[in-house]
Amino acid sequence: MISTVLIVVLLAIGVIVGAVALRDHLVQELGDAAVSLDKLDQSYSYEISIDPDGPGGNAPVVYSASYQDPGSTLDDPDNMPPAEITFVDFDPLTDTESPVDDPDGVIP
Repeated sequence: MISTVLIVVLLAIGVIVGAVALRDHLVQELGDAAVSLDKLDQSYSYEISIDPDGPGGNAPVVYSASYQDPGSTLDDPDNMPPAEITFVDFDPLTDTESPVDDPDGVIP
């Protein structure tokens, strides 16, 4: 009986630790995907030259258009949360929030 309880307790602790690790790695992967998509540059420009009179006539008319993609807004520095995502604990007794991994309890 005691061995069964011990096995169940060890399995429960393992499942909790595994679920936390899975959550952290999944959020890291999704954050990395968000940063990489944000850094894609979709700028373009094109120019079309139309010669209405054919060769030897008036100068051709040139139409152009361009789009400059704005810079990236997300950042992923080393040893920081991915894509600025932070897990927050809420303490109902003190009505305060603090980051999960920050022992000082200060939200940046």
